Amino acid sequence: TNIPFHHLQELKGDGIFKKKQLEYLELCRKILEKQPDNLKANYDAAVISHRFLKDLNAARNHFKKVLELEPENINAIINLGGICFQKEDFNAAIKEYEKVRKLQPKNSSALHNLAVVYTRQKKYKEAIDAYRKAIMLNHPLKDRFEDIIKDLEKVLYEDDSTRIDYNISMG
Repeated sequence: TNIPFHHLQELKGDGIFKKKQLEYLELCRKILEKQPDNLKANYDAAVISHRFLKDLNAARNHFKKVLELEPENINAIINLGGICFQKEDFNAAIKEYEKVRKLQPKNSSALHNLAVVYTRQKKYKEAIDAYRKAIMLNHPLKDRFEDIIKDLEKVLYEDDSTRIDYNISMG
């Protein structure tokens, strides 16, 4: 079957899902052999490598190529920040999300991601500030952020030894 890439996630329950993503990745690689500057093939190869195969190095390399070709590609910058976060390179993740903030000051997802990084670094004041800014920009998870802020404030002002681990997906 000839299934468009953006429909691959719908097949997760099917046994053909992994096969289709690998076939599409191979197609991207063939395109990139002949056209290494193909933006779509690089981006799609990055997404498959990152989200489906969990190959962070390949994903990082493809996202970096996308950014060489299109330096203000917000999705590539955010994904690159997510990869840095997953590799626990928090300063690099912050740098990527700050790039997004400079390009799109009202991007609440960048603020959300910054807040998650700051929380992981135990920089609770910065995390609270980022969550508050995301709330002001009407982020879809703003109600959840209010609860997180309350918990962070408790840790910040009551008991520094308490560890909070929010499993909030980056995105």
